[in-house]
Amino acid sequence: MRLLIIGEAFQAHLFSLIQISERLQYDLLFLKELDVRKLKSSDVIVIESSKINQIPDGARNLVFSVKNTPDYECQLQNEICTNFCSLTDIEKYINKENCIPVMTDAASQHIYRMADKIAGSSTPVLIIGAKGTGKHTLARYIHSKSKRVLLLNIDCNDKNIVFSSQYFQSIFKEAIGGTIYLQNICNLSLDSQEALFSVMKNNRNVKGSARIIAGSTQWLHLEVANGNFLKELFFELNAISLHVPPLNSRPADIIPLANLFCEKYSHGLRTLSSNYLSNLEKRKWPGNVLELKNFVKRTVRNDDNMVVNSPLNHSMMEE
Repeated sequence: MRLLIIGEAFQAHLFSLIQISERLQYDLLFLKELDVRKLKSSDVIVIESSKINQIPDGARNLVFSVKNTPDYECQLQNEICTNFCSLTDIEKYINKENCIPVMTDAASQHIYRMADKIAGSSTPVLIIGAKGTGKHTLARYIHSKSKRVLLLNIDCNDKNIVFSSQYFQSIFKEAIGGTIYLQNICNLSLDSQEALFSVMKNNRNVKGSARIIAGSTQWLHLEVANGNFLKELFFELNAISLHVPPLNSRPADIIPLANLFCEKYSHGLRTLSSNYLSNLEKRKWPGNVLELKNFVKRTVRNDDNMVVNSPLNHSMMEE
């Protein structure tokens, strides 16, 4: 576990930060800037308020935003104590949010039993599923169950990246001994697919080489048939294939997921009413888990007392 301190100004307070990290039993790292590609899901981040825009949207890390003032240590301690009964509760929070998925439904249990079996392997994994089904969550779970340290998340939709041989070589070098998750691999151009295949082939027998987990919203064997995906790369990735079914095919997950999202976005201060949960089960959820998450998030933040149970007043929900 790592405690990341973002911003040069905090280096002047090294001794106090060492004490905090020792209490948390976390490794302490000072970073000038946050490199999101090297960010682990278990990292706790302490960042100056002026740099908060460095935290990517959708990040599930625990973040403490602190103004760079002489009393920032007290700010940090107060922030931690406000959100947790004790400092060790942070680890419990992170494990629940990032490593332990919801798998109440039999279909989900089957997927994650398979994930447990293949987690320790170095063989590539292809995860197929519609948008919002939880492919990224499954990839993180597989990584967390392995002995690999670094997890690099690469979105193949990122228009700011040139997916060349040089790029793939650099991330394989950076992630040696770790895992590379290639999200939306179905959207890579054919040229980029050839570059990736070449680098993967060259790294097959390299000791400690990164493991590839690829996520796709499309069935790649059909993309191969349509000439949109490189056959050789498909065979390379498809050594292990897992399919994440849509949320409406695993209805027993809906209520546990809704309760998890409610706890997360209300900071544990709200619960969902039984009538509200019953209505959630009746919906089709074409947008899958992502749609459910955003639906519950809006409910919690709108603080609708018809669907949210809480004895607390509105001021305690202010962000």
